[in-house]
Amino acid sequence: MFEIQNGILIAYNGEEKDIVIPDGIKIIGKNAFEWCEDIVSVYIPDSVTEIEPDAFYGCKSLETVRFSANLARIGEYAFARCEDLKAISLPCFLEFIGDAAFEWCSIESITIPDAIDEISNSLFHKCRHLNHVKMNNNLRKIGKNAFASTAVEHIEIPDSVTEIQLGAFKNCVNLSSIVLPKSIKAIPDEAFNCTSLSAVEIPPDVSVIGKNAFRRCRLTRVHIPKNTIKICEGAFKLNRNLSVFFESPPDYVGKDAFPDCEPQKVKVMYSTSFRADTDRDACEEILVPKSVEHFIPDKFHHIVNLEKYSIKLFIGQGYFDGEEFLLQNGNLNLQKYDSLVDFADDNEKIYIALYRLAYDYELSDDTKFIYIDILQDNEERAALFATEHNDEKALKYIIDTGNLTAEYCDYLYDTAYSLKHKNLLTVITNHNVSSDPFSIFSFEV
Repeated sequence: MFEIQNGILIAYNGEEKDIVIPDGIKIIGKNAFEWCEDIVSVYIPDSVTEIEPDAFYGCKSLETVRFSANLARIGEYAFARCEDLKAISLPCFLEFIGDAAFEWCSIESITIPDAIDEISNSLFHKCRHLNHVKMNNNLRKIGKNAFASTAVEHIEIPDSVTEIQLGAFKNCVNLSSIVLPKSIKAIPDEAFNCTSLSAVEIPPDVSVIGKNAFRRCRLTRVHIPKNTIKICEGAFKLNRNLSVFFESPPDYVGKDAFPDCEPQKVKVMYSTSFRADTDRDACEEILVPKSVEHFIPDKFHHIVNLEKYSIKLFIGQGYFDGEEFLLQNGNLNLQKYDSLVDFADDNEKIYIALYRLAYDYELSDDTKFIYIDILQDNEERAALFATEHNDEKALKYIIDTGNLTAEYCDYLYDTAYSLKHKNLLTVITNHNVSSDPFSIFSFEV
């Protein structure tokens, strides 16, 4: 009935439904009981320390397993597709469980033993009745698809976990609440795709939110921490009642990251918060939702078409009543806007000066001289800003009117080339450096 060699149970050839493995066996070998579809129960004696891969794979009628108290390792796919296996109690000294070891089982509840520090890939994948999970405080990693397509409703991940991998809780349609560990630095692709999460707290050190990470959830509010610099494609897609707060503008917002966010729910936004394309500075207009209370611009020439007069502009270190700076058509009152330069930080002053002068807005003579002085002291920074943001008109303006050296123009050329801003290369190559810096501004007041 049992084939045994040197303490390893190699194969089972019997027809019993209730299996009692002989005492003295140390290892249950690979594929030993594979596709023994009539087995209902298995008793594993305390002499067993390891169950090798695929040992009980496809035992579809297996309902109960008594594990060895000294079991240290369970191999990959060891109990996969044991579709009637509903209840298990893993021994406390268990140190390792391989990939997909309990995939496609009917387990309803699981406690991860304290000695386990990694939940392997697809470990409980498609355990469609699994609704309760208790993790230990020694876990470091949750693998790919570890709990995907299970029935879990609430998950509390301990702070010991530093890595959650792709799709870990994907398609957990009953998952309505989760506590994420403060220790993680990234939320991976599809981590919580297609769940019922209505709220989530993004840990403060998360720098990246992956593709489709929270796609098709039921989120109503998300607070994006200041350390989050990249929000990938589709990250919050199909959350139709989502309210979003940004502590700081991310460096990158991918396509469809927030396309279904209800704009009237947004209270605070930046001029780059909801751009769908990767070239964030390609647009000529930013549409601000009517409910926005604080609009924080980071590219001043894009602040147009503000719909709500009660919003507040944030410049430098202060808030200002947006109504004072708006005309009846919703565009900026540029004369009022010029007064903000007194409150702006150094970078903001350069941006304001460059775009107000380059785009030939109506300026008072006093204001024009203020902007000229700013650019005279910061012409290289202004030129680099225009180059990095692919603004041909602004770059041509600062080159034609400034005193940039040939060496610095070479640097601008290299920068434009590396960024694939080919339209700027001719502007830089054909520049004429003025022998009289800013002589173009020698006009009568």
